[in-house]
Amino acid sequence: MHRQAGGLTMEEVSPRVLHRLRKWADEPQFVTPCVWKGKAAAICVAGTQVVMVSGSRLYADKAASINYFSARQTSEHDWNIAFYYGDPTHVTFGSAETGRGFVEAIIEVINDKHQQLADRTMLTNLDSQDRLLERCIFLGGAALPIRVGALYDIVSRTDHIEIWLTPALAADKPVMTHSIDPNLSVEISGPGAVSRGGGFSGGGFGAKAVIEGMAVASVLNSMNTRTSIETIITVADDASEAFFLHQSATPEEVRRHLSPLFASLRRARLGERQ
Repeated sequence: MHRQAGGLTMEEVSPRVLHRLRKWADEPQFVTPCVWKGKAAAICVAGTQVVMVSGSRLYADKAASINYFSARQTSEHDWNIAFYYGDPTHVTFGSAETGRGFVEAIIEVINDKHQQLADRTMLTNLDSQDRLLERCIFLGGAALPIRVGALYDIVSRTDHIEIWLTPALAADKPVMTHSIDPNLSVEISGPGAVSRGGGFSGGGFGAKAVIEGMAVASVLNSMNTRTSIETIITVADDASEAFFLHQSATPEEVRRHLSPLFASLRRARLGERQ
């Protein structure tokens, strides 16, 4: 019973799961035992990813970039954990200190990553027509050496596009490079700002009650409605295709930001026809 109450330690996670975690994300920085859906589990932080694991399984649908992960305490031992891929899920930690320590460790990792972003001196090498689109989640594609769910930065330059593992330019080289030529296609799409939740309606008997009901519903909706941004960036050429999710700017804002890139693409296509 004690093992069930406390969740899994690093030693109790199977080598196969840890191998998959290292291959998919990175070396685990820390593992926090918890109970999830009534069974012993653990939440791992590996690289920029937060991942739920059991003794013999890694749950890809319970994973998120640290930038899109949130946790809310609901009681002394209980937390609602929100991963990028779905609604919040309930977990129980062995003690209040374990839960708080886990969240504080996540915050420390996020702050470290943001400090790395702030310290990047190489970004001063971006020209006036170069553009940086940060923290894009790779959704999938074809013929690509990058991981689904991982976080990437897109850098567009006058003659090519670079895909960097976040934080951009911190590594020796990008993971992918696309030349800007007539075969390159870049598309910006997605619903943009999306609101979820709410759904409360006002009511009552008599005009005063109806007005009061509407006022209460408005407050409830404001408390329960979440607005997120969903922008899809598609980068493709003759040999590959990549889909990225960007959650900091709407499709219109991203399109304006990447205007120099689209101008370069038009010049490349005009040059081919001449």
